[in-house]
Amino acid sequence: MTNIFDLQLFAEGDAAEVTAPADVDATGDAIAEPEPEAKLSEIDVDAKISAAVSKVKAQLDAEYKKREAAAKKEAERLGKLSDEERREAELENYRKELETQRAEFEKEKLKYETAQVLSQRGLDAGLAEFVIADDSEATLNRIKLLEKIIKKGIQDGINEALRGKAPASSGKVVDVSTGTGKVSKGFMDAIRSKQIIQ
Repeated sequence: MTNIFDLQLFAEGDAAEVTAPADVDATGDAIAEPEPEAKLSEIDVDAKISAAVSKVKAQLDAEYKKREAAAKKEAERLGKLSDEERREAELENYRKELETQRAEFEKEKLKYETAQVLSQRGLDAGLAEFVIADDSEATLNRIKLLEKIIKKGIQDGINEALRGKAPASSGKVVDVSTGTGKVSKGFMDAIRSKQIIQ
């Protein structure tokens, strides 16, 4: 079957010179076809996941080895000390660890209390991270300041929304010398145009 629109059939020159037609834009330049997006095969996905897992595993192994080396070094240091010095060093390490845990507990407690106070004041408890200070007094002061700022912002927004244009004139012309007024012609014409004549 022959192609009805085969223009190359009627072209001048040798048929051997004819090549497959390329997409051409208005300027006559060939348009490059966009490359299809690379689709990841299951093997590629598995390889990427394995690489990520290997990377995390290597980081955890390095951290573990670092901690293990520090513990071994501490054990060697303690081994060189006398019994009395060793007990004092172990007691000091225990105190440091206990103080660290206590500080973490106090921070979590303050965060919880801050969230409660924020909720009681009608503010979002998620703001607790932003207003926590070193102690509860400083944190309460920050909450009060935040509350004042939010209320001022809300009031400013309300005032802006309520602020409008000045009322238009009533359409009444008042004679200052007599104090009597008459309705302007334009206003009365507008009212008459809206009335239905029966």
